[in-house]
Amino acid sequence: MTHTKSLLGFSVLVVMLIAAGCSGPVSPATQDAAPATGVTVAGVTVLPDGTIHETGVLGPGALYDIWVPSEWEQGNLVLYAHGYVNPQEEPALPDDLGADVMQQLLDGGFAIAYSSFAETGWAVKDGAIRTRQLLGHFKDNYGDPDSAFLVGASQGGIISLLLAEQNPNLFDGMLTLCAPIGGARMQMEYIVHVRVLFDYFFRDTLKYIAGVDAQAGLLDAALGEQPLGADAAGLPADFDILPIVGTLLFLNQEVAAVMATMHVDGRPLFNWPPEMIELGAFAPELVASITAGLWFNIYGTADLLERTNGHGPVDTRRSVYYSPLLDWDSNGNAALNAGVARLASHPAGANYLRRWYQPTGRLRFPTINLHTTRDPAVPVQHQRVFGEIAAAAGSGELLQREIDGFGHCEVLIPPSYTESSPEFGAAMLEAFYDLVAWVKLGIVPD
Repeated sequence: MTHTKSLLGFSVLVVMLIAAGCSGPVSPATQDAAPATGVTVAGVTVLPDGTIHETGVLGPGALYDIWVPSEWEQGNLVLYAHGYVNPQEEPALPDDLGADVMQQLLDGGFAIAYSSFAETGWAVKDGAIRTRQLLGHFKDNYGDPDSAFLVGASQGGIISLLLAEQNPNLFDGMLTLCAPIGGARMQMEYIVHVRVLFDYFFRDTLKYIAGVDAQAGLLDAALGEQPLGADAAGLPADFDILPIVGTLLFLNQEVAAVMATMHVDGRPLFNWPPEMIELGAFAPELVASITAGLWFNIYGTADLLERTNGHGPVDTRRSVYYSPLLDWDSNGNAALNAGVARLASHPAGANYLRRWYQPTGRLRFPTINLHTTRDPAVPVQHQRVFGEIAAAAGSGELLQREIDGFGHCEVLIPPSYTESSPEFGAAMLEAFYDLVAWVKLGIVPD
């Protein structure tokens, strides 16, 4: 973590803040989200402390919550966009922002609004539409906020980025957390790279174990024979991929180290420092990272292909795989590149990922990105690539921070990795407070 300053005095800061207007047109990408229509208010409750809690439905089934603190008087609004949800599940209100964080924001004078979206899975388009619609409904009923802040976690981060780039006049600041902001194509390529490398290094062992272990057999069947042919239909609801992957890596420890040091097209696939590789400390994190990749491959592929009308969105025909641990064998990396499965994309599939969403990097207001250095689901390389995209676009209002640790939107404590450190939550609040001061007072954070 790069900052450790105190988090005290937020209420004092809010009182000092300078008001800034927030209004503007809707971009073509989200103009079908009519803000004042298609909303059903289910209930409005006034809590003992004066906080207003409104619930309802946006459009075709997106649940929403709005929280407005007492004496808000057109103050500041946080629009929160949640992360990826298993497409086999129905939309439900997110709880990943956390009750403690929400209470701190309300105590600081911020109104909060968020929705379930109307879709699960890769719901970037729908998430942008519902978040934009929710902003319109909020304005219609509570007035224009002085400042509107986008906060997006994981998939919600790229939804927020889409809105920020295409509707810059509607918002004043943005914080993304552990988000695939390098673009949808980069994230889907990562999933495919993990899958084809898993097949190359570990699939034969999985098939062998499947002959004697029913759980391994279920995983092998679910993966199918094609990298985009995985299907979760035959899996029980409580199916756990992680222990199977752990067994495979335990039986193939040297190969596990090769995968841990894998580079694709010159960039590291993962992000373990050399000392963790040398000591073997990467192993439990690699198990979790492969598990996360296979999870999306199994549960998310069918949803993605349905959105692309069955057209392949990812092309790996020219991808170059390299591990320094294969250099001892003059044919090691060559054999890997000759033997790993390759995918060809279809223009329609590639275009879908471009639209939903490939960032331009053109930022018009202060933006902070926060990411752990060893994220098992959305690699930190996303944040670094977006930094390059933003720099190429000439955007100067971007600050990026990395937290040294393992976890997706959290920092898990080794060696058990069963408990979370408070570090990520503290860093998130610190980043948000810094964003507010940047937007309202012009104080550019370090």
